[in-house]
Amino acid sequence: MPLVILKRIHKNFIMIKPSFIFFLLTLLGLNACKKSCSCEALVYESNIQNNYTWTETSKESSELCEEITMPSSFLDSSGNISYVRTEIECE
Repeated sequence: MPLVILKRIHKNFIMIKPSFIFFLLTLLGLNACKKSCSCEALVYESNIQNNYTWTETSKESSELCEEITMPSSFLDSSGNISYVRTEIECE
């Protein structure tokens, strides 16, 4: 059975099915909620090799639309602590 969107209810009057109207409104609502932003994820490392100074190791675009910092630390194979920090920066 084909999907019927329009229904003729009178000689000169055509009704759009309510379910189709709901579908269109949902699509419009979802598109309106998408944020448009220009953000980058910057990764910094601080370890014994760089004398524990923060050094940028990577930079890539990010879909997160808020500025945040995510710190982390770990021990390398020699038992030295290394620090990693990811920062999301937006224009």
